[in-house]
Amino acid sequence: MSADIKDFLNNPTDYKQYNLNMGEKVVAFAVGALLAFFVLHIFFGNIIVDTVGAVVTGIVAQPILKNILKERRKNNLIGQFKDMLDSLSTSYSVGKNTTGSFEDAYKDMELQYGSSSDICLELNRINIGLKNVSSIEDMLADFADRSGIDDIRTFADVFYAINRRGGNIKTIIGETKSIICEKIEIEQEIRTITSSSANSLYIIMCLPLLIVPMVSGFSEDGDPLIGILTKIAAIILFVIAFLIGKKITYIKF
Repeated sequence: MSADIKDFLNNPTDYKQYNLNMGEKVVAFAVGALLAFFVLHIFFGNIIVDTVGAVVTGIVAQPILKNILKERRKNNLIGQFKDMLDSLSTSYSVGKNTTGSFEDAYKDMELQYGSSSDICLELNRINIGLKNVSSIEDMLADFADRSGIDDIRTFADVFYAINRRGGNIKTIIGETKSIICEKIEIEQEIRTITSSSANSLYIIMCLPLLIVPMVSGFSEDGDPLIGILTKIAAIILFVIAFLIGKKITYIKF
């Protein structure tokens, strides 16, 4: 086994972690800072407050983007895994063995997603391992552990049971594929439904930018301190409302 292959096998992706590259960090900081500066300028119109708030928000935006990209990668992997199951089930149904089925699955996923996709990297790791007499059960279990996805864990457990205890692999893989794919499709439908509510929440959160001019006009006629405190209270209330709304619309599978 060459050094490159050993390095590839010994450095798998941990899907429960996500490291922002420099470009993503810059984008997160810039977008967060610009949005914060814009909003704070509307509320307070003080360059010092606007700048400090923008810098703080730009820093906070980086872990937020990190979590967003991690969830997006996980959701993409779930969709790719579903298609991999379809390919494996088809190969097993025509009588191919495990090695041939996973090789065909790699070819299918390469055509559909490209060789640099997460599922292709995982299938390539499995295929190399099979050629070097590695245990398919251990490789699938490792993939399940790193992904943190219950559906992949279920598939790994079923595969382990088939290989260790015996059984009609063609029938069991087909039935497992049907159950897992149906579950994934239901989860994707739920995400689609809840995404419309999340979009409505984002639109509602823009309302303070329309209300602030009226508050500013009120503060000019009265005590400036009251006006500032009112704006701060409004920001706090809308942040709390946004967090509650996110918690309501977020469904963890």
